[in-house]
Parts: sequence; structure tokens; C-alpha cells
Amino acid sequence: MPNWCSNVMSVSGPADKIAEFRRQARGHTSSYNSVSPHDSKAWEVFDDIRKKAIILSVPEPGEVSELSFHALCPVPDLIRKLGFDDGSAKESAELIGVEYPGYGGYTWQTKNWGTKWEPDVSSVYAEDNYLEYEFCTAWSPPIALYEHLTKEWPELTFEINYREEGMAFEGGASYHNGECLDQWEGEIQFEDEEEE
Repeated sequence: MPNWCSNVMSVSGPADKIAEFRRQARGHTSSYNSVSPHDSKAWEVFDDIRKKAIILSVPEPGEVSELSFHALCPVPDLIRKLGFDDGSAKESAELIGVEYPGYGGYTWQTKNWGTKWEPDVSSVYAEDNYLEYEFCTAWSPPIALYEHLTKEWPELTFEINYREEGMAFEGGASYHNGECLDQWEGEIQFEDEEEE
């Protein structure tokens, strides 16, 4: 079970680009094939046949979310086919005879989004030239995703603030036109610590 990192992402810019960003951000979350032997669909006698059939199919789309990292920075279909866990993904690649890309969904998402899971969105606030998303991510803020977004959406400004109380860190950053304009990170000073 991860520590949860609280995030606020503000997006500002021209109204047409804000509307376009919001439409793209609302989408299906990432989903993966699972070939677990504990799966209720396992066939004991022909399990390799079942696994190959599953792995060769693109998984069904995940749930629709107001902020889908997969909609903004899609996980490649091959990674989704092979599975979320790196070890299982390697076994799946060998089973269907494709080159193992070096990782499964867990590592791909951590590398490309900065967090292992999709966000848990708690609120969205929108105006013509402004959007604000409040959400939680597992362990850390999705810095890698912000770096991707500012390159894909150079007309928009992304302001980020995050706080992870379990590991006592917080920070923020601003991005525009493909660049990080400002970034800070520090240790959280809890009230009882300040009194000592």
C-alpha cells in the first residue's frame, strides 16, 4: 500500500486550448492484460493457450476519468498487452515470441508519468482560461507527466503543488512552452516539530 501524494495542478492559457486539453484529459485510464494462474478464467490443462490468447489481445479500456494520465500520455499497446508487473511482462513476451521491451506497465508508468498508478481525482474546477485538478498519486507527484505535458501543450502554463506527508516532503513547479520555469521542494515542518 503506497503513501498518497496530494497534488493540485492548475492549467492556464487560451480558452480554446484549455477546452481542448480538458477534452483530451478526460478519457479511459490505463488497463493491462493479466495472465495470473489465480485468474478465474484460468484453464488448468490448456493454460499456455489461454495466456497466449489474452496476451495477443489489446486489453479493454479502463474506466473513464476526468484526468486520465493514459489519455494524456498513452501507455503503448505492447506494454498493456504484456502486463503491469515487469516479471510477468517478460514471461508474456517470451510466451508469444516478441522482444521484451525491458519492463512492464509498472516501470513504464513510473518512468513516463512519475508515479505507478493513475490519479485518484477528487475535484475539477474549470473556467474559460483556467482548469484546476485536485488528485492523489501513489508515492510521488507525476513530474515526468508534467514534463511531457508542457512539450505537448506549449501554449499552456502548468502550475503544480504537491505534498506527501508520509515521507514529509512537499514542493511545486511551473512549466510553460516545454520548459520548467521554477521548481522547489522541501521537508514538511509539522506543527509539533516547530514547537520543540
